[in-house]
Amino acid sequence: MAKEKISKAIKENDSIDKKIIDSMETSIDKSIDKPVEKHSEKAGAGHICHEDFIIHEQCHMRDVCARHETCPMVLVHKIIAGKWKLLILWYLTPGALRFSDIKRKLPKVTQKMLTNQLRSLEEDGLIYRKVYPVVPPKVEYGLTNIGMKLYPILAKMYSFGINYLEENKENILSRAED
Repeated sequence: MAKEKISKAIKENDSIDKKIIDSMETSIDKSIDKPVEKHSEKAGAGHICHEDFIIHEQCHMRDVCARHETCPMVLVHKIIAGKWKLLILWYLTPGALRFSDIKRKLPKVTQKMLTNQLRSLEEDGLIYRKVYPVVPPKVEYGLTNIGMKLYPILAKMYSFGINYLEENKENILSRAED
């Protein structure tokens, strides 16, 4: 079941990636030798800025970005920013885990911090929380369909990490000695 969801997410992301790359190329082509316009001017007078979101005026994707209430990159940053969120999402990709299993995989995180990060991911719709009506209480966390769409991105980040480690081994080792 998880493999099918992952395969579906990868296929969906590949078509989205192509659309984004095409949009980026078009946006970059249009922006060469063109004065920078402010987001608010581009979006029109009815454009609303949420207090929680910052719409950057120098965005190289401003032509595409202006169609949205907020910059999609700022939104993604807000959703996945957090000391432990990426690792929680990564550890949930194979399947649901209990709180104690997640805590075991992240030994340096406090129980309070883990609870806060899990709540935030649940509020943003990336993970679900399933409570079983048993004593003692059993709670599992897993990726929602939206959360599963992050798998290809997380896998690419993992791959980048491997490449970075291999290419910068000496630099990383020298920093570890300091």
